[in-house]
Amino acid sequence: MVHAEPKVIFDSGRTINADRYLSTEKKAQLPKRKPNITSLISPTTPEMTVGKVKRRNISLPYLPSPLFLVGADKVSINWLSRHREALIKVGAVGLIVNSKSASDIQQVIHAASGLQISPASGSDLAKQLNLHHYPILITRTQIAQ
Repeated sequence: MVHAEPKVIFDSGRTINADRYLSTEKKAQLPKRKPNITSLISPTTPEMTVGKVKRRNISLPYLPSPLFLVGADKVSINWLSRHREALIKVGAVGLIVNSKSASDIQQVIHAASGLQISPASGSDLAKQLNLHHYPILITRTQIAQ
């Protein structure tokens, strides 16, 4: 069995460690879940769709590097191609938040050549930062397209 710790992409400071709140007895009662391979290959973020994003100021002083969110759609791939060099220059990392297949993800990864990008749901970010559309770039001081 392989065990890996999660990689923290964003921590709002409101993260709660379940170990603090669950007794050993309750932990033993938690059902063991098998990972859903399909969701790992084709992430979805129902809170977000392709669309226009209005630039707005935010304060995320602990964001380690700029973060961009894209889907596996033509708008996102075109946006990524247009901004790839600038994203590389600022050291941005990316998430593919909506896709339908592994081949869709491969297209995005190809367009993101030279950038660190991974498929993952953006639901938590969407809720915390009130995001509705992508492609989007999140920095310590603003959200923009």
